[in-house]
Amino acid sequence: MRNSITWFPYPRSWVNAIALLAIFFGLQYAINPLLQIMQWISVFWPNVWSIFYLIILLTPIIIIAFLHHWFHKILDQFVPDTRVVEVDGQSTIFPNLFSWWQGIYGLFVGAFAYIFALAVIGFIFSFGDIMAAIQNQIARPTPITLNPIDITQFIIRIVCIAYLYHIEFLVQQQLINSSRP
Repeated sequence: MRNSITWFPYPRSWVNAIALLAIFFGLQYAINPLLQIMQWISVFWPNVWSIFYLIILLTPIIIIAFLHHWFHKILDQFVPDTRVVEVDGQSTIFPNLFSWWQGIYGLFVGAFAYIFALAVIGFIFSFGDIMAAIQNQIARPTPITLNPIDITQFIIRIVCIAYLYHIEFLVQQQLINSSRP
């Protein structure tokens, strides 16, 4: 990979982008029924809503951290040559600091890509089309349909996430190389 083009994301970045979007779409399926239950509970206990909302906001960090940790644990068992320096020696079930960083960074990247995609779509489509698409996203439990706005948003999000993961990888490699004598 040293001789490849540095401005184009590596395959690892594309895989991370697709996996992150799959996690977010899965969470959207799981969180929608929970939000309906919490709205019903908040009628009786209004103060509980803020605690549930905080838990829902932190859920992607926790899920990404655990999935990252377990994926690398399984990968180290079957393909030990791919072991990353930062995750050497992890033998616990609980994620290490690097996995928690991936969870926080994954949430940041997903949110930034969503906002960036909406901004780009704002320049491409009319305001009425965008508002209808956002209302449909909120109202329906399925995250993707075959309308032009959702497809464009999906492509923009994948590209944006891939580039952000690529930048993170390049920064990590630069830090690792600069720390070596």
